[in-house]
Amino acid sequence: MDARIVPDLLVFREVVEQGSITRAARKLHTVQSNVTARIKKLETEFGQALFHRHARGVKMTPAAKRLLPLVMKLDALLLEIKSHASSGSYPVRGSLRIGSIETVAALQLTPLLAKFGTIYSGIDISLQTGGSVDLISRLAAGELDMAFVSGPIRVEGIEQELMFEDTLSIAAPLGMDSIEDFSKPKAKGLKILFQRPDCSYTQKMESLFREKGIHLARAMQFGALDGILSCVQAGIGIAALPKTLIEESKLKGSISEISLPKNISSIETYLIQRRQQEKSDAIEAFSALLREARETVLDAARQKLPVNEEGGDAFSTLHPVGDKFSGPAAARLGQS
Repeated sequence: MDARIVPDLLVFREVVEQGSITRAARKLHTVQSNVTARIKKLETEFGQALFHRHARGVKMTPAAKRLLPLVMKLDALLLEIKSHASSGSYPVRGSLRIGSIETVAALQLTPLLAKFGTIYSGIDISLQTGGSVDLISRLAAGELDMAFVSGPIRVEGIEQELMFEDTLSIAAPLGMDSIEDFSKPKAKGLKILFQRPDCSYTQKMESLFREKGIHLARAMQFGALDGILSCVQAGIGIAALPKTLIEESKLKGSISEISLPKNISSIETYLIQRRQQEKSDAIEAFSALLREARETVLDAARQKLPVNEEGGDAFSTLHPVGDKFSGPAAARLGQS
């Protein structure tokens, strides 16, 4: 095996990403037979099948799952080599405008963007937070290059990729141990705390309360998650927040975390982009780093190994999609 196999490996990566040989060919601007031939060449080289074909596309074999993390690292390395070869140390320049809901910005994007900024110092990064509806509108209007939002969504001209899963819980003052406690006298005076009126997490919790005949004042809005958690600790109110955020909070131990029913507790975060937008070098570089970090976490979790500091720190809290994991640090846990 030699370097001539690299283009075939990148085609393999695209087939995995698209979940279909036909879609991969369309994305690579080539014919389906070319993609099929490259996959067959790899299968011959490795002596193992890489995909199982089915009516809706393809599914990775165990051999492909072992190969994918290495290909992701190769993809990121090739981008770095391309940048380095241009004119010195990582000369990729431009701007990257990312939108995100606050919880993902706090848990995932801050450490990931710090690493990205170190590698690509010539790229100006803007991280703007907001609600999912607002972020979708700004993306569609061309004000953002990509965004992380709650989903799934159905918006014309917007493509989406499921990135993370978490569990929705209620952060409550100590002494509140179950949903039923909110209908007891000790809950009198508690307010529902939220970041914005259209918060989907709060709407889920309020819907459950209506079903159970629970009535709490919905009167306090905060712009910062820290402010909400501090008010919970002070006994002012409760808030619907990702389980991971509560468990990773510095206030853990001084607030209660109450589980919600499974039918409303699932949180899915999607990466969205405009379907026809031109991918700049900055977007491609960030996307490669994002895939590399996610695959590092998935690979470590599959093997039940701790994540090293160079790959998965940015994704060690929310659950990467592709395998199902539970707990505040998916990369440090096995499957449940």
